[in-house]
Amino acid sequence: MFVSSIKTFDYKVRSLTPVQQALTAIFCLLTTQYIGNFLAYNGLLPIVFGKDLNGIIKNTAYVVPGILAIVFSFYFEGQKGIVRICKPYTVWRVNVFYWLFIAFIMFPLIYVALVVCDLILMRGIQPHDLIWVGWDYFPKYTFLFAGVAISDELFWIGFVLPRLVKGGLSPLKAALLMGAFWALDYIPYVFTGFFIAPGVDVITVMLGTVALTPWYVWLYYRTGSALILLVFNLFVQYSQNTVPMLPQDTGWSNMESICAVVTFFLFALLMWKLMPLPDRPVDPSRF
Repeated sequence: MFVSSIKTFDYKVRSLTPVQQALTAIFCLLTTQYIGNFLAYNGLLPIVFGKDLNGIIKNTAYVVPGILAIVFSFYFEGQKGIVRICKPYTVWRVNVFYWLFIAFIMFPLIYVALVVCDLILMRGIQPHDLIWVGWDYFPKYTFLFAGVAISDELFWIGFVLPRLVKGGLSPLKAALLMGAFWALDYIPYVFTGFFIAPGVDVITVMLGTVALTPWYVWLYYRTGSALILLVFNLFVQYSQNTVPMLPQDTGWSNMESICAVVTFFLFALLMWKLMPLPDRPVDPSRF
């Protein structure tokens, strides 16, 4: 009876449509993240063999999306699914324009946003000097930034995105829907203090995630490279820590960050309008 029930459940899960598969994975992710981070935030987990499980959960919750991406990809597609979501990280021979674009675009956009913020607050245009974070900043945080980025991209770009598109959504609509769910995944980090800069509130985190998701999808479908998404993510982190847009550098105001993420979003829509996906976009699934 038990074995029969398992087989029936397995059959029903494997019969899910692509969109249902994506939503099921998202449900599992959000449930795991919220329960785990809630327990850790409130210190409800025990100390085991001298290790504080609360601290471990707080500092390693970012690996959950990547793990689920691998598990669900293997479950629905077998070994081919693992190869499909991982192989795009080997794609680096793309038009040099994209490498230059991701390396330099964030800095002018943040400055534009800061000037707009100055005008909105009627305080006169401020200098907004760059912040030198020190050479030790890059080796100290790059591996963390990269780990979070890869885990997120494997799940959202590698597993969820192609299923939403296969289910009938356009890449842009899929990006906007995916961005909303992706934002929900980041909310627990605001409370646990992991990865999110001090002083950044929930609204800013959600707006920032929604704003950047169309960038990832646009780059992915034009290049077929997940590697370029990883490097872009690193430059996003570097730029927001060297240009004064975060609360810790702006007198604990989220206004500058909100102006920045709104600018990112509007520019992303402009990219999709002026440089839409070609008639035969690079299909990441073929790598």
